[in-house]
Amino acid sequence: MKIFGRLVILAVTAACCVFASTSQAATWSAAGDFDVVTPNGDWSYGYHKLMLPDGTPPATVDAFTPMTSPSAANAVLDGSGLVGWSPNAGATDPNIMYNNTGSIINSWGLEWTPGELTLGPHFSGAPSTKGTGVRWTAPTASDYAIDMTFTLNQGAIPQPVKVYHNGTLLLDSDTGTGLGSSVNYSNPTLSVAAGDTIDLIAAGTPFENTSLAGTISDGSTIWDVADDFSGDNNPNGDWAYGYHAGSLPGPAVYGFQPFNGLAADHPVIAPTGLIGLTVDSTTDPNILYNATDADIVSWGITWEPGDLTLGPHPGASASVGTGVRWTAPADGDYSIDASFILAQLDDSQPVHIYHNDVPLLTSETGGPNGSSADYSNPSLSVTAGDTIDFIVEAGLGRTVELEATISEVPEPSTIVLVVLGVLCLVGRMRRGKRS
Repeated sequence: MKIFGRLVILAVTAACCVFASTSQAATWSAAGDFDVVTPNGDWSYGYHKLMLPDGTPPATVDAFTPMTSPSAANAVLDGSGLVGWSPNAGATDPNIMYNNTGSIINSWGLEWTPGELTLGPHFSGAPSTKGTGVRWTAPTASDYAIDMTFTLNQGAIPQPVKVYHNGTLLLDSDTGTGLGSSVNYSNPTLSVAAGDTIDLIAAGTPFENTSLAGTISDGSTIWDVADDFSGDNNPNGDWAYGYHAGSLPGPAVYGFQPFNGLAADHPVIAPTGLIGLTVDSTTDPNILYNATDADIVSWGITWEPGDLTLGPHPGASASVGTGVRWTAPADGDYSIDASFILAQLDDSQPVHIYHNDVPLLTSETGGPNGSSADYSNPSLSVTAGDTIDFIVEAGLGRTVELEATISEVPEPSTIVLVVLGVLCLVGRMRRGKRS
């Protein structure tokens, strides 16, 4: 009887742990997760004292030192309007800086777009002694997907960059020549143990600021509205790109119609180099995507590589909004992160997010150009076939960039299995006792 009682207590305790636990999002964003706290969750921001540009020996990555002084403590860094880190209040380099505003920041001849994170290596002394880095520490043993891009944000000389898994060099390259040049590291499955580190480093000479953007995910499926875009297929997987004919809020979400025209076939859009979708042969509404490696500028709008924009119908057709619809492939909890960024002129544009017919976000981008409306939900329960709609209302017809990811939220499966095992054992003991 005592053993049975202890097992029941163990089972109940474990079950309580299950219900009390908080699910973690499946994705870690190098820039999106930034905060002036270090360590910040699984991220740390610092520098490498003994970094060698040629990548040898790999053990130098162990010299990572977290930065301890927030940029607000340094008059030069604080005056930029950016937030970030440096080694101490008297040092400006090395640094890690982030634009947490809704507008472009220009300082020291550099430009930071909203949400941009840069690594500024040390610019004096022996080039092999200082490199700036972001370190991610694995919370659990698992297979992780890594997708990181280093982009030259200063000057035109290639900047050496590196990615390490513990002491193993994964990437030893440079950004390439010319402002805006970049190099990507992508690994769909990297096996790591709990406590392993991934270091993302801008190393030594020529000490140019380098943007870092990308994600680490735990192997769960991630849907990215821009990365998953296809100019040929609509719907494309679980995404559909179209428009809403009706008045918001409410009825428009039911009026979703996928686009049936290709921007590549349109005489006005095709010459821009953008790909996308429209209605028949019209120009508006539209969804356009820059699949090239260079900026595309047209109609007063700048599309950086990988930008996806929603162009609602202007003027008299004020009831036609542009939208992207995601359909849940299975029951589960999903995390959603989305930003609507004004990409045209300075007029605020109404935006919405719906779960089926339930509004999750009703807001506006605000102005000026570059302002944004953001939405984040770490765990939304959905049923297979449910829809998530990202909508730019007609409004003034201004084009809006959409950044959005949807990720599976992993279940605390290990604890659940322990509880089930204990309960099964209890059941067998009770049946054995009766027999």
